Amino acid sequence: MAVLGAAVAPPPATAAADNLMGDFGDPVRWYHLYSADDGMTHIEEMAVPVAKGSYGMNVLFDRQVRRVVIAYWPDGFQSEWHYATNTNVLIYLQGNQIIDTGDGKSYRLEPGEAVLADNWTGKGHRFRCEAKTGKKVCLVMQVTLGDLERTLPLRKAPEVGK
Repeated sequence: MAVLGAAVAPPPATAAADNLMGDFGDPVRWYHLYSADDGMTHIEEMAVPVAKGSYGMNVLFDRQVRRVVIAYWPDGFQSEWHYATNTNVLIYLQGNQIIDTGDGKSYRLEPGEAVLADNWTGKGHRFRCEAKTGKKVCLVMQVTLGDLERTLPLRKAPEVGK
């Protein structure tokens, strides 16, 4: 089995949660997986505004959804290169997902973190499940928001070293 990317690095900010019920901090870390004009997929930390909800809730996400899937992969599972088929939010519940965006970097996403995946062209991304404890699976909730908007112009690729 091939190893993803070069060195495994956390996304720009280091996550603290080790399980879904861990200390999320303020706010929960969300990331965005997107296609850029260099033909690559990139990942960035997203700022997610917090709104006040009923009963004192701090709301991070409130949107109609098309579908919700809760699934798992066994420790060591590695996907092929692909891109998002829909606009999805993936919420990691157990285990770590190591995401390779093809730019020589790999990113470790941990339980309690979420990714908005709307990369739709270029090389795409792949991931590997790393779950060394517990049931040795990577458990994820995939929330499908809707169809990808494939007519928007691609974002400019980030500058090298950023």
